[in-house]
Amino acid sequence: MSNDTPRPGAVPQMLRSDLGPVDELRQAQADGTLLKGASPDGSPVRLVTRFEQAQDVLADPGRFSSRATTRFLGGDRGDDRAANAGNLLLMDPPEHSRLRRMCAGEFTVRHVRALQPRVATIVENCLDAIEAQGSDFDLIAEFTRPISSLVICELLGVPDADRDEFQDVAARRIDAGRSLQARTQAAREAAEYMGKLVARVRAAPGDDLLGRLVREHGDAITEPELVGLANLLLIAGHQTTADMIGLSVLVLLREPERAARLRDGQDAVAPTVEELLRVLSTVSVSTPRRATEATDVGGHRLEVGETVVVSFSAANRDPERFTDADTFDVDRTPRPHLAFGHGAHYCLGAALARLELATALPALLRRFPHLALVDRPLDPLPPGPFFGLASLMVRK
Repeated sequence: MSNDTPRPGAVPQMLRSDLGPVDELRQAQADGTLLKGASPDGSPVRLVTRFEQAQDVLADPGRFSSRATTRFLGGDRGDDRAANAGNLLLMDPPEHSRLRRMCAGEFTVRHVRALQPRVATIVENCLDAIEAQGSDFDLIAEFTRPISSLVICELLGVPDADRDEFQDVAARRIDAGRSLQARTQAAREAAEYMGKLVARVRAAPGDDLLGRLVREHGDAITEPELVGLANLLLIAGHQTTADMIGLSVLVLLREPERAARLRDGQDAVAPTVEELLRVLSTVSVSTPRRATEATDVGGHRLEVGETVVVSFSAANRDPERFTDADTFDVDRTPRPHLAFGHGAHYCLGAALARLELATALPALLRRFPHLALVDRPLDPLPPGPFFGLASLMVRK
């Protein structure tokens, strides 16, 4: 699967060569340079590709503000506080810290483990539906998207009657193949839907994330902040997990012996999930960071106001950090990766994403022990901040 040929508006940090970074990013990494690039709206950015440099940038919100002035997704601007209320990705401490503390309890490992029976039921229901169909099916449409969408609906308390609308607006909100105008319109629609959902929750808080936030924090969390948080979970929790499950199956089916080992319990699930997260890095890039002072990154000068973006796909395959960095090796000595980011903005939903992967992958391989790829060209999504497949045809 090669995305080496740039599309209009595509930028190197959002392109892939098969599953890895494109040569331009690899060369910058080898040279230790900060590649000059552009954001989707044309704003100039400097690209960070080395692991240690990426950690330095992500760990220091004092020097590198998340209130950047470039667009990351349609409708997102880090300098528009009203439009981005509740969007933790585009906030700095102490505002970021206040909201994150409110949400953190919902995403502890212990709390997420309590969701495991429900996640397992969602996975098994999807597998039941697939089993009733013919031998060939689209894994993305029939398995990965329904699972991630239904888990987020469960988390947010989205009513059953709204779930088709929810999934549609989620897909259009982050579709990099659409124009910026179309994605901005989808962002407005998502905000409108979330506004209605939050209003219902305020009136009658349920036993879900939004309901508990309302009950426990009341007026300390505003309507726009609740809407923004719900929108963030819609984007960060739905598409990225669907992408990870789909691409993980692709990697495993390309190595049938490895898939068999996972299916039969010979490979531990947790190390397999961590290695898949590292090699795939489905969130290709960080949100932009703006230098608040003249500073250095890896010996390269940045002036006040310059924007930097971390390439996770490159940093997670940095040969200075990982031996045989391009090899999918579940037996490698564990080393922390950047698939969930780093520092204050480390992904709140990391434990939930790990749970979904650890539940869905073995269940799929055990239900269909002869699962194999259908021989046809792969169908990657248009280049964007998230890396995944539009479809993946497989045979039971």
